[in-house]
Amino acid sequence: MQHWIDDLMLCAGRVFDALRQRRETLREADRPLADQVLALQPGLPNLLETLLRREADAANIRCHGDLDLTQLLIVKDDIFIVDFEGAPRRSIAERRRKAPAARDIASLVRSIDYSATAALERALKVAHDEHGKLGAALGEWRDRAAAAFLAAYHEAMTDRRLWPSDPNAADGLLTFFLLEKALNEIEHELSFRPEWLRVPLIGIIRMLSQPSFEAS
Repeated sequence: MQHWIDDLMLCAGRVFDALRQRRETLREADRPLADQVLALQPGLPNLLETLLRREADAANIRCHGDLDLTQLLIVKDDIFIVDFEGAPRRSIAERRRKAPAARDIASLVRSIDYSATAALERALKVAHDEHGKLGAALGEWRDRAAAAFLAAYHEAMTDRRLWPSDPNAADGLLTFFLLEKALNEIEHELSFRPEWLRVPLIGIIRMLSQPSFEAS
């Protein structure tokens, strides 16, 4: 698992450098969020090692590589997963690399977060004064949707070679790849959609403020 830590540290270095360089160009409301994420940099190596020390014999497999809600086509009572070519920003060698199943799971969980934000943006166009109520309702939906997805996955995934039976090991593995995905999102949003930057920034802050994480 060391190569996953090394790769994520390289990505994090680029992200932290870009956040510092672009900080004054960010929206004013996003700057405190960027500062909170930047404050994680000194402790990141120990943080990642702690997460993967919990990992228990999770096999590397061929993954989708870019799994999100836009890759799921619902047709009548069935679902088709499409676009297996992997993340377009990664090299072919990186896309072909096997990974734990948790990498795809983390990608889909992060997509649920984005869908809640997209729904809020659309709703506020017709209900400008309802930001607080809508935000709270969609935040609750996001948490319940992610929890329902993970619970169903845990129930269906009985092969412990793919998903650790130890809940702490599974949580550590999933959190590691959630961080990987969110850092990649920050890099993408800084380059192409700075108005969406707050989504991965808040996502990282929220996931690392969970009681189970803080206790570690």
